[in-house]
Amino acid sequence: MSFRSWFLWHLWGRYSSWGAWRIGKRDGIKDQPDQNATEVSYFRDLEEVAEGQIREELVTPFNEERSRYSARYNSAKAHYDNIIDKYTQAKEKVGEAEEYYKQTHENQPPPAKLHNRMLLLVLASILLMAVELPINIVAFRLFYEAEVMTWLMALSPGVLLVIAGDVLGWELKREKKRAFWIITASVISLAVILFSVFLGMVRGEYMATVAKEEGGSASGASHLWWGFVVLNIAFFVVAVAMSRALHDESYQALYVAKKEYERLAKMKERAEAELKDALADYESRFRYYQTKAKALKDTAQHLMQVYIEANLLYRKDKTRPAVFNKSRLPQINLDIFANDSPPPIS
Repeated sequence: MSFRSWFLWHLWGRYSSWGAWRIGKRDGIKDQPDQNATEVSYFRDLEEVAEGQIREELVTPFNEERSRYSARYNSAKAHYDNIIDKYTQAKEKVGEAEEYYKQTHENQPPPAKLHNRMLLLVLASILLMAVELPINIVAFRLFYEAEVMTWLMALSPGVLLVIAGDVLGWELKREKKRAFWIITASVISLAVILFSVFLGMVRGEYMATVAKEEGGSASGASHLWWGFVVLNIAFFVVAVAMSRALHDESYQALYVAKKEYERLAKMKERAEAELKDALADYESRFRYYQTKAKALKDTAQHLMQVYIEANLLYRKDKTRPAVFNKSRLPQINLDIFANDSPPPIS
């Protein structure tokens, strides 16, 4: 049972209000303590019991809990420090990207709000593929494949054309061109042109076959293959032009840097919140134990006052011993709970 419960509920015990009154009355009838006394044995007992209970029932369990709160706080602090380092680096990279943008654009400041030009490029590429798809469908139906396979086969050339055009357009736009990608883009470009010729011939053959089946002339239809070649090359050229127009290396570097900075800024906010929550929970637990410790101290000091009142009421000499002065009463030691702030958590 806690010390406070002992005081409040054991009415007839030594450390209850009635017990303090009874002992104070008994000592008062005997005119004790006398004027030369330096301490009151009952006060000393109260002090020892109160401080013992504070140490055993409050300080000890709090220190045990403190280790768990410390582990949680240290984990949150390590995570926060890691995020702060990355956040600082990301902020520096944004500054570097802004300087690079200014150098590339004749000292023009970067836009206050970045527009997602890459999203525009992706949407335009998807639109280009969508236009290419029905044209390819016509040719691939020649193979009499299942409907799903026809659509999958028809989608492939459009995707290859757009990707090849994007790679080539980007490399043409870059200030510091990369030899590997230039060679790769050239090979892809040649492959796309050859593939376009092959695909056009397949389409022309298909059209000629259809013309024969319908009783028409196949000569005109068979020569349409060059039209399909031109269409595919045209799609490829459009993809190159879009890529060259929308790709901006300095802008993309700034865009990526700002996106990373914004992402880390949000992570930093969450890490700060976790750190504050860990510290707040620790402080809240400290206040809980501190409140109980102060309640024990107040109860002990209250019993001292009850003792004094009863003692003075029943003293025969009607004098007030100096040991009853407030300045000389024992001050209950609250241990770590005497401080306004909790002990360092880490």
